[in-house]
Amino acid sequence: MTADVSTPSARYLAGAEKRLLPRTLMGGTKAMQAAGQKFMLKHPAESDAAYDVRLKGTTLYNGFKQAVHAQTGKVFSRPVIIGEDVPPLLAPYLDDMDGQGRELTPFAMDVFMDAMVDGVTFILVDFPVVQREDGSAPTLADQQVAGARPYCVPVLADQLIGWSTSNESGTLQLSQVRIKETCFEQDGEWGEKEVHRIRVLTPGAFAIYEQQVIPGSTSAGKYVLVDQGATSLPFIPLVPIYANRTGFMEGEPPLSALADLNLEHWISSSENRKALTFLRFAMLAITGVAADATVAIGPDKVLKLPAGADAKYLEHTGAGIKAGFDDLAAIEKRMEQASMTVRVENAGKVTATAAAINSEDANAGLKAIADGLGDSLELVLQYMAQMMGIATGGGTLEVNDDFAQAAAMGTPAELLAAYGMGAISLETYLAELQRRHVLDDELNIQDEIERIQGAAQMA
Repeated sequence: MTADVSTPSARYLAGAEKRLLPRTLMGGTKAMQAAGQKFMLKHPAESDAAYDVRLKGTTLYNGFKQAVHAQTGKVFSRPVIIGEDVPPLLAPYLDDMDGQGRELTPFAMDVFMDAMVDGVTFILVDFPVVQREDGSAPTLADQQVAGARPYCVPVLADQLIGWSTSNESGTLQLSQVRIKETCFEQDGEWGEKEVHRIRVLTPGAFAIYEQQVIPGSTSAGKYVLVDQGATSLPFIPLVPIYANRTGFMEGEPPLSALADLNLEHWISSSENRKALTFLRFAMLAITGVAADATVAIGPDKVLKLPAGADAKYLEHTGAGIKAGFDDLAAIEKRMEQASMTVRVENAGKVTATAAAINSEDANAGLKAIADGLGDSLELVLQYMAQMMGIATGGGTLEVNDDFAQAAAMGTPAELLAAYGMGAISLETYLAELQRRHVLDDELNIQDEIERIQGAAQMA
């Protein structure tokens, strides 16, 4: 088949296969059930009806989604800090990054979560189309007159179906990207219709292709060019955010091992649930009657059997059920370890040093991802500034990566014990409490020490 603008690249297809399970897990029980035999195979002798009952009777234990939210929560336990060097003209737009009212921190948090699921995600710095009558690229003055402003569009890895690169003075740069988009448009007075488009971006230009609807047909039509024009940028303003980089514009889910374990749990849970369904009910066994005989049973029935016949209930010992629950518990234990959740289990007291070692190991990768997000967001600010003609650049910002150090220094109770023994000073004790956000970040430590000392003297 001849390739067209909608044909996904081989690199996209390879990445999409690796993202399929993590993305489906994020959709919860309904998404896993909808996936059907992609993630829960049917037994060779199992009927379609029996499989459907088993599938719909299984509930997902979503350790994967919990881990994604937990790791995201660590990074965004504090808001993104905007640097003083962010231009005043740009700063107001950080309160509405996407033109839909999302501030910088919640916007960044959503993007970070997508990266944790897929391994890579993107931010497109876009600008409303301002067309000149002669078709040439709009100037900054044209944009200002039209009241246009830059805004950010999250682009999932599953939307970027193709990209090309070129080497410019030793630097790898994008020369073309194809982004798949779906939107809903009004159809008549009350209805709406789903529209599929592909946006093609090249340095200094854009093109929009739309999938045509064939009247009276359920098959998808071809993509045709519906819009194109020039932009004022000599580059493509698409910024990658990596959580597990495998190449330029490419990444793999950083929690793929956890996703595989979650799938194992989904399958095991299904088998155990099916076994419970059958073994909760005793089976009535009747001997000494004809095979085609009709026997009525129930709370208001009397069972009449011919001489020599017998009836009794057979019940399972339940050994297989216990094995199933043991298997589920073992998988959950492995999932807990794979989720990067820090848990130091020891028969005795866990020392602050042991906790520090485990915390630093578990959070080192997360810290690197958070730092990378900060760099990517600064590049987003730089692109926004260029679109607005701000020569000083976009400024800097800071994404929280202090979660590892805070955990490494011990708990507030351990700090209090250290202060009580004279191992640390009052100033250090209060400073460490403040670093853990036990005390307000705006609290002046020296003023607090003076108040404490003054109160002690009065006593």
